[in-house]
Amino acid sequence: MKISGLLILVFVYYCVFLFNTTDASADYLYLKPFDNSACTGSSTGLGYLFIAFNSMSSMIDNKYDYYSPLSTSNPGCLVLSNSTSMKTNIFGEIGLFEFFSGAECTGSPLSNTAFKHNICYQMPDQLSSLLTINSTTTTGVNNLSNLYFQLSFIDSISTLQPILDINYGYRFTQYDALNSNSNSNSNQECNSTDQDLTLLQFITNSFNTIDSNNNNVTFTCNNQRSSMNICNSSSTCQSIPLNQQCIQYLNTYNIQSC
Repeated sequence: MKISGLLILVFVYYCVFLFNTTDASADYLYLKPFDNSACTGSSTGLGYLFIAFNSMSSMIDNKYDYYSPLSTSNPGCLVLSNSTSMKTNIFGEIGLFEFFSGAECTGSPLSNTAFKHNICYQMPDQLSSLLTINSTTTTGVNNLSNLYFQLSFIDSISTLQPILDINYGYRFTQYDALNSNSNSNSNQECNSTDQDLTLLQFITNSFNTIDSNNNNVTFTCNNQRSSMNICNSSSTCQSIPLNQQCIQYLNTYNIQSC
């Protein structure tokens, strides 16, 4: 019986997928923010860094040593603040994002979307709505305008560290809590090594935009304190501090800073 070349290719791809799923090389997907559809000029806006559940990014660049920053019963399942979850994968030059209704990445995904390495995209609603700012006065800030990004894959500490060292206007950092021996809410758990990092949401310093309530919003960082400045159409402004102590949420530790 003759087997088509396409069928053989699919079978090989499936075997590689299974191998990577059981022994993930745990790279990150980096969404570098821009405010224009060409992703040119200075990086500005809303960006993300997601841990990947499985990866075949060595097809792109194998000059770095791989490392394993996450070791849990469900590696790569990102718990989100609204009790949902997502899983990210890297297949060659494609980054895949899957969104789940529960907090454990189980069952069929509600939706999924994929992006190609080094291409400029407008930020989809599934990603822009993930913006986590724990303040009851920030209604509408999760619908920011002029959000674009360029996707790349991070597979070495030397490439990851400069991204973490940037002084952002606002950042929400999530760490894996399963490796922690403490259940306290002190900042100790959020001073973990980068090997526990699972998710980074950030807004570049001095980024200015319009929210869904037609307010002018600017994110700034001064003296390591993050703040959001909101001005309405009457030019009445308020400055909202955004720094937040380390808190535990399910199997994660989260901190707001800049």
